[in-house]
Amino acid sequence: SGGIPPYKYLWSTGETTASITPTALGTYTVSVTDRALTCGAITATCRLTSSQPTITNINSTTICSGSTLSFPLTSNAVSTYTWIAANNPNTTGESTTLQSTSTINDILTNTANTAQTVTYTVTATPINGACASSTQIVSVTVIPSMVVTVSPDSPSLLFGNVTLTASVGGGLPNYSFKWRNSANALVGSDSAYVATLADTYIVEISDELNITACNTFKVVTF
Repeated sequence: SGGIPPYKYLWSTGETTASITPTALGTYTVSVTDRALTCGAITATCRLTSSQPTITNINSTTICSGSTLSFPLTSNAVSTYTWIAANNPNTTGESTTLQSTSTINDILTNTANTAQTVTYTVTATPINGACASSTQIVSVTVIPSMVVTVSPDSPSLLFGNVTLTASVGGGLPNYSFKWRNSANALVGSDSAYVATLADTYIVEISDELNITACNTFKVVTF
């Protein structure tokens, strides 16, 4: 990043593309110059080992429109991370410039009336100097806004469990229901769900036209 595009690349292998696919273990160096040539070539080195990092967290999640996406990135080696979102014309809030944090943090809003997918490309770079991982795709489904209510208002496990009942305003009956926990696992498919664990839950409701809405809420213990 920085400088004045377009950039020219020269790898120690003689290749001149922005990326290469090494066929052997070893150390690889790339020199990059920009159009202005005012700062000279910038050189970077990476070491290709047999233990390239593998991103280990799940690669998909679902959130409601207007919610904050907080998606931690983990790998099997101590690494730094870069990530970037592909632009979706039916959503706002996705970071379409390269970010360098260990958590994907965006506030995503769905501007359509159908579920939208925001796709993130993630790369892990180990701090031991080895080459970066192959890119991984993280897909985030953003459910559009619709009036969904859950009762009771402040659910708790005071008596060991609590029955959560979902209802929806608008849309076209018949409705179908999906209850998910914080791990994005499907835990129920009726209008009511009996929660026995304190957690953050999402209920998704789809109507006859396959328009989907959701609500996010917490079940707590005392």
